Amino acid sequence: MSKIRIFLFLCLVIIAAPTTLIAQKEGNNWFFGKGAGITFNTTPASVVSGGQMNSREGVTSLSDANGRLQFYSDGVKVYDARHQVMPNGTNLMGDNSACQSAIAVPWPGHPNKYLIFTTMVKKGVRYSEIDMTRNSGYGDINTSVKNVPILPDNLSTEKFIITKHCNNVDYWLITPTMNSNNFYVYLISAAGVSAPTIYATGTPIPNDYTAWGAAGILKVSQDGKMLAHLRGNQVMPTLNSFCEIFQFNNQTGAVGSVITSIGNWNQAYGIEFSPDSKIFYVTTALQPYTLMQYDLTATNINASKLLVYQSTNVAFGAMQLGPDGKIYVSGESGFNNGTPFLSTIEQPNVLGMGCDFKYASMNLSPGMVLVGLPTIMTDYVYDAMGIKYTDTCVNKPTTLTLNAPGTVTGINWEFGDGTTGTGIAATHQYAAAGTYTVTAHYSGPCNSGTSQAIIQINGPITTQQKISICNGGTYTLPDGVQVNTAGVYTSVIPRKDGCGNDSTIITTVVLNESYQVTVNAETCFNTTYKLPDGRIVNTSGDYTSTLRSMFGCDSIISTHLRILPQYNTLQTLPICNNEPVTLPDGRIVSAPGTYTSVLKTVVSKCDSTITTNVVTQASQYQIEVVDTCLQAGTTFKVNTTTTAVSWDFGDGQTSTDITATHTYAQSGNYTVTAVATGICSSPITYTRNITIRTGSRETKIIHVCNGNVYTLPDGTITGIAGDYTTILPNIYGCDSTIITTVIVNQPYYSTVDTTICRGSTVVLPDGRTVTASGRYTSHFRSLYDCDSIITTNISYHPDYNTSETINICDGTSYTLPDGRIVNTAGVYTSHLKTYKFLCDSIIISTVNVINAVSETSAEICEGTSYTLPTGNTVNTSGDYISILRSYQGCDSIITTHLIVNPTYKFEVTAEFCESNGYELQDGTIVNKSGTYVVKLQTYKGCDSIYINHLTTVKFPGISLGKDSCLMPGKPLILTPGPGFQTYQWHSGETTPFITVTHEGMYAVRVTNSCGSAAAQIRVIACSQELFVPNAFTPNGDGKNDVFRIINYHGQQLLRFSIYNRWGGEIFTTNNPLKGWDGRINGILQDVGAYVYLIQYKNLEGQERILKGTVTLLK
Repeated sequence: MSKIRIFLFLCLVIIAAPTTLIAQKEGNNWFFGKGAGITFNTTPASVVSGGQMNSREGVTSLSDANGRLQFYSDGVKVYDARHQVMPNGTNLMGDNSACQSAIAVPWPGHPNKYLIFTTMVKKGVRYSEIDMTRNSGYGDINTSVKNVPILPDNLSTEKFIITKHCNNVDYWLITPTMNSNNFYVYLISAAGVSAPTIYATGTPIPNDYTAWGAAGILKVSQDGKMLAHLRGNQVMPTLNSFCEIFQFNNQTGAVGSVITSIGNWNQAYGIEFSPDSKIFYVTTALQPYTLMQYDLTATNINASKLLVYQSTNVAFGAMQLGPDGKIYVSGESGFNNGTPFLSTIEQPNVLGMGCDFKYASMNLSPGMVLVGLPTIMTDYVYDAMGIKYTDTCVNKPTTLTLNAPGTVTGINWEFGDGTTGTGIAATHQYAAAGTYTVTAHYSGPCNSGTSQAIIQINGPITTQQKISICNGGTYTLPDGVQVNTAGVYTSVIPRKDGCGNDSTIITTVVLNESYQVTVNAETCFNTTYKLPDGRIVNTSGDYTSTLRSMFGCDSIISTHLRILPQYNTLQTLPICNNEPVTLPDGRIVSAPGTYTSVLKTVVSKCDSTITTNVVTQASQYQIEVVDTCLQAGTTFKVNTTTTAVSWDFGDGQTSTDITATHTYAQSGNYTVTAVATGICSSPITYTRNITIRTGSRETKIIHVCNGNVYTLPDGTITGIAGDYTTILPNIYGCDSTIITTVIVNQPYYSTVDTTICRGSTVVLPDGRTVTASGRYTSHFRSLYDCDSIITTNISYHPDYNTSETINICDGTSYTLPDGRIVNTAGVYTSHLKTYKFLCDSIIISTVNVINAVSETSAEICEGTSYTLPTGNTVNTSGDYISILRSYQGCDSIITTHLIVNPTYKFEVTAEFCESNGYELQDGTIVNKSGTYVVKLQTYKGCDSIYINHLTTVKFPGISLGKDSCLMPGKPLILTPGPGFQTYQWHSGETTPFITVTHEGMYAVRVTNSCGSAAAQIRVIACSQELFVPNAFTPNGDGKNDVFRIINYHGQQLLRFSIYNRWGGEIFTTNNPLKGWDGRINGILQDVGAYVYLIQYKNLEGQERILKGTVTLLK
């Protein structure tokens, strides 16, 4: 809505399709309000977060056929599925304060492309193209097809709607226009958006931008047969908001006559049809905040109004059918002050309070709901061609039809049991209960297709079951009877399938016994015992196991468990010098270690464990050696206390020192023996192998490139040639000497100059082949990996490429540079070799032959001139001879045949019908008055100019108004309006108006250059006052059956009451069209006189009371 109405507090209503229907998924994701979002990809619908929408009113959302979000928009910005603004998705020409700011559909015949339409008062209706292959598959707007206008700014409103063409491929875009009762209807097809077809019907929208006429909502019914147009308050704050429902043809796009006009509300905001198109819902945005229901099948639709709900603090707003069979209702508690919840109408196809409105039934927090909901095509949330059915009882008629057949003219049915049928609504009786797949093959004037549904036919069911019970137990049969004895029992249960069918259950009851057993058990210490019920225990005690038999009866096993003791002992046995010992289990060992002997007790046979630690007094000792380098003293000793040691060093030398030192004369491997006394009772011999090592001496030569360095073994860095000595200890601690000779190598540089013919090749020192002149560097590595650089300078030998132009006179010849002789015009190439280097030289010779005599023809347009070969200028037709002498001295005679072609100029004055347009000479169609200049060219290329002075003429559309009253002494003046060519009244008069003094039917026909139109009006002789008859006969013959006011012409009825003879009021109303049928609670009353009292205001506003008696006759 326009910003001048921001003081209003509005809300929103969401309407969804029935749950029994299979909806498409393009309408499965909604983003609206302040970060609010819901998805119907889950059951039930659930809240989704991440939406970036911040719009109080008009928005749109669209998904693909699989329910994947594609984009959403407030008419200004377009957001992709990642909730990011598309790269070119800004500055659309909608407005989020418009009731229906935007709507989008796939572009038929153009996969992955969508058209998004926007509207707003004074901004026009426009469309843009969204290409979903761009932006990594997230879509972007094609800037060359952005904000394309299809309705002028001065005609646009806040509302439009799109609905499917009945061919199920194309779409219709419908929008009303300002200052008229015109609906502009556009066809959206693979060819694009068509020019509009204009339908004038209903009440005009006034050209008042401060009122609410431009606000409101457009909706198309689910069966595609009705178009609803909601109108805001025409003059604020008068209670005159209303809605007109029109006939609509989704095959031609035609908007027909008004079916009904309902209203007199205080600023209605939301409207929606029920899924079956039989019920209409309306919300109001000003106090009182109401949700209303109307029966579209009623004779008096206005009188069928039902107040479903009235809120005191939350205003209701827009409504949109959803995919899950509910109507979602939202609201805001103040202007732009959202609420965190939605309400729902659970059963929108049910009349009355059975529609089941639930307030605040879905929490959207942290999202906030305002007044706008996505404007989405009905076809995307409701499957009009889905199958619906009633009565699913076996051997009873089942009725099947489509949800909204619309223009379907024929259906061939396959009932799933091998039989078929035809008809828009088919009735079929199934012979057996079960599940059936029903198929409907439908066809119509512009589309055909197939729908399927799976239905369950209900019938009587007999089942059998076998039940086992334990002795003493009971079983409750399906019918509630309890039994405790074996037998066969029959239960008959009524089923709640709506068919009155019974379920028969035959139960066989079997009686089973229970068992009780005692068991004595033993187990060894540190082992476990498994009880019959599976429990594992390891302590003595009494255990009770309760088991279930295969029939569920108790079996009790009592287990008495005793844990037998276990014995564990530890002993230590010392040995010396590998003396043998005997373990408890009889094994004999002589090596130290820990030995486990497991024995069985004599009585219980449980394990008894004896652990024996065998320890030695000598084996853990050895010879210790210090320093094994040659020419250094090596020290030996046994690493324990001894009294004497006898050493043999392995090189023929001995010693008796407790700690001995020995120097070896040569390096090598030696076995050292020590005989030690004082460790055990007898001497112990120890041996050890050692290696006596010497230091090493190494010489090496190192090459380095000039400028590089080398790191010596001791870490010293040098880049200078010389000999370097390094002494290092080896891993054994002996000195090693390394002598390093460092040699510094120099790099090599050379330059080679060479020349070649252009186009020849040269092989460089590094093997590369080049054909162009230049400086080339070749890098090599020497034997010692130092750089060698060869620079090759290549230049071209001079070559020669020249050209010449030769003019010869006709009949002479020319010798080319290569010796060829020519006498015809042309371009000749001569290839020669240079003398010294044999390189190619090319000479291109252009030879022109000067003709002596020639003719030429020329044409020019009138008003232009032509220049002859002599330079003279001429502008008239004729033959002109030009004699020239070339600078080669050749005569040239040129005859020019000149023709001057005429140009044309026309002026056209014409009138045309606005609805047809006028085709200009270049094929352009115009539909507005004005002067149009068209420039064409003749086949000779000369201008022809048409000046068109055009005036539009509208098709005559007239009205004489509603039926009128003729008051005594006050004649009426009737006129269809001025400006028509002819007037023809029914009375023969031909004036623009006539004066009426008598009641009757009056008609007039007018004509203009676009056609003719007619209108009529009934004039009734009226009275200021009301009248009633003095008797009536309610006998059902259709004549005088009801006692009512007989001359109501707009007087205001305040009260109409009837009383019996005792003064009791038996009838009252304030509806001037209602009367008394002589009955009370449906019972016809006795013949006699009854008193009536009528209180009213006459046509001049004066209050009157009319009372008297009326006689009831039979």
